[in-house]
Amino acid sequence: MAIQTLIDLFIQIFIMIGVGYFLRRRGVVDSQIKSGINKLLLQVVLPFNILASANRAYSAEVSQSLLVTAVFSAVYYLASILGGILIGRAVRLEGSRRKVFVTMTAFANVGFLGLPLTEALFGGEGVLIAVIYNLFYNVLFYTFAVNYLGKEGRVSIWEVLKNPVAVVSLAAVVIYLSPFRFPEAVAGAFSSIGAAMTPLSMITVGCSLAEVDVLQVVRNKYAYLVSALRLAVYPLAAFAVLRLFQVEGLTAAVCVMLTGMPSATTNVIASEQYGCAPEFATEAVVQGMIFMIVTLPLLMMLVGNWV
Repeated sequence: MAIQTLIDLFIQIFIMIGVGYFLRRRGVVDSQIKSGINKLLLQVVLPFNILASANRAYSAEVSQSLLVTAVFSAVYYLASILGGILIGRAVRLEGSRRKVFVTMTAFANVGFLGLPLTEALFGGEGVLIAVIYNLFYNVLFYTFAVNYLGKEGRVSIWEVLKNPVAVVSLAAVVIYLSPFRFPEAVAGAFSSIGAAMTPLSMITVGCSLAEVDVLQVVRNKYAYLVSALRLAVYPLAAFAVLRLFQVEGLTAAVCVMLTGMPSATTNVIASEQYGCAPEFATEAVVQGMIFMIVTLPLLMMLVGNWV
């Protein structure tokens, strides 16, 4: 991908984030409107975009990319969870803060942020690869992470099944591997709805940044460790491993980018639900979003020659 293309895309993304920040600061978008936009994204726009990405001609090369992504995702989550536990102990985080640290470092915002950015940078084929990565996120977050943070110690398969993005992601893989394809008119409608994914998601990111006390966010030293792992250490390790196994092209670029996303907002929701250091989770998520504005362009320049 040409550097000028990357620069143009990131300028567009920053403008969208800036619009969201301005609208929230001026009160045009309040918390209720923002919540409604988030629901629209997660329950309508993202699912339609995912379905549209599956409505393409079958390719053995793409199918191999999906398999490579599945293997990479499984190894990544195993390594990042284990790494989070060991690092949390090494820095002597205690109790609920250590638990949140583990989930914050392992589970990135691959759905709400990752899918729109993949669409903007790599198009529909990139989204299909990101869908596989996102499937592993959904299954492991709503089983391992909820069990790890929660007091009742239950594995919640039901939460996976209630998540429309997870269900549609699985459906998209099945559709792509099958002979079935949507009629052109239906696929066009899906694509048109899904086209709202990037601007809406970036506007809500800007709204979130306008709601926080930046000084409080930058004072949290453990949040810096979360940001360093999520935005630098893990994606660079992913880059090195993929190079080692000679995995390049679109598959590698998407995997590295998704591994470099900031911590997922679902970590905040779960930590609030179980009373597990929600302030720490919130500050780490926001800090990661702020730093991502700098780290993501640098990361994409690193993998830009792959696509």
